[in-house]
Amino acid sequence: MKTFVRIFFLLSLSVLALVAGAQPAPPPGPGPGYGQGPRGPMRELTEEQREERRRENRQRREAWQQLSPEERHQLRQDIRDAGHDLYPRGRQRRQD
Repeated sequence: MKTFVRIFFLLSLSVLALVAGAQPAPPPGPGPGYGQGPRGPMRELTEEQREERRRENRQRREAWQQLSPEERHQLRQDIRDAGHDLYPRGRQRRQD
């Protein structure tokens, strides 16, 4: 019986030492292309493309500012309703 206790004790200490010395695995990194910063593939725009994007953004802002508060509210409500139609909550399924 003493031999069994000694073996159990030594095995327990060995397992404890292994667990204490084990290093946690590093968290998985982001996918390829993530975090490439301003030199990434999405940032390689010519000056002409940048100006076009600025012009489009300016037009969107101006169009949004031309809406009255009631029109903006109605547009938001319409978008919300369309989202509920596409992505119903619960177990209900969209019927096509």
